Amino acid sequence: MGLRPGRFAEIPGPDQLFGNLAHEIARRLLPPGPPPPMDGVRAAATELFEMLLPQIAAPLLQPEYAGELSAARELVPAALESLVGLLHKRELEVVGSELEREGSYRDLALQGRLDLLVRRGPQVAVLDLKWTRSERRYLEEIADGSAVQLAVYRAISADDGAKGTGGYFLLRQRRILAGDGSILTDHPIEAERADTETLDMVAGDWKRWRDLASSGVLVAAGFDDAADHRPDGLEFQAPKEPCRFCDLTSLCRVQVETI
Repeated sequence: MGLRPGRFAEIPGPDQLFGNLAHEIARRLLPPGPPPPMDGVRAAATELFEMLLPQIAAPLLQPEYAGELSAARELVPAALESLVGLLHKRELEVVGSELEREGSYRDLALQGRLDLLVRRGPQVAVLDLKWTRSERRYLEEIADGSAVQLAVYRAISADDGAKGTGGYFLLRQRRILAGDGSILTDHPIEAERADTETLDMVAGDWKRWRDLASSGVLVAAGFDDAADHRPDGLEFQAPKEPCRFCDLTSLCRVQVETI
C-alpha cells in the first residue's frame, strides 16, 4: 500500500505566500553569472512583484490582507535589492537558483532544492531565503548546531568538487545569518558544533527511527503521549508542537477530524 497526500491541504498563509513570491522574483532577477547592476534592481523587482502576485499569490489580493500587501510592496523589492547588494559586496556570482541536488552522508540519502548557490573563486555557498517575522529561531539554530537544513546543504551543494557552507538570508530583516567559515559574511555566528557533527546526529536519529519502523512500530507524533514512545538515544528532542507542513498529517494524526 502506498502513502498518499493527506486530506488537510490548505492555502498557505500570507507569510508563506510572500516568501514564495520573493523566491520567484529572486530566481528571475538572478540568472547564473555576475549579479545584475544595482541600478534598476528595485524597479525590476517591483515590476515582477506586480506581475507575479496574481499568478502565485492571488489570496493576498483579498481585502483582509490589504495592510500586509501594502507593506510587502515596499519590503519585498527592498529585500531583493539588498540581496543583490550583498552579492556585489561579497564579490559573489550566481551558480544557479532553485537547483535540485542529491547527495549522501554515511548511509543517509539526502536531497533538496537550493534557493541560491553562489561562488567566489573555488568556494561555494548556499543562500536560503526566509520570509520571517523573527530572526531568533534561525540565530539559535545556527548557534546551538541544530540548523539541519544548512548542514544538509553542505552535503549536497558540491559544485566542481567544492562543497560549501549554508546561510539564511532573512528577507524582511535584510540580514544574512551564517556560521563559521562562510564566504557570506564577515560576522559569522559561533556554533557549538560543526555541520558534520549535526549530520552525524541526524544520521544516528534516522537509524533509530528506521530500526523502530522495521520492528513494526510507528509513532503517531500528533498524539499528546507520543513523546513516551520515542526510541531511546535520540539526539534531537521532540518539538513542543508537531510540524504541520507536510502531506502526511493524517498519518501522524497531528490533525484529527472531530464530530
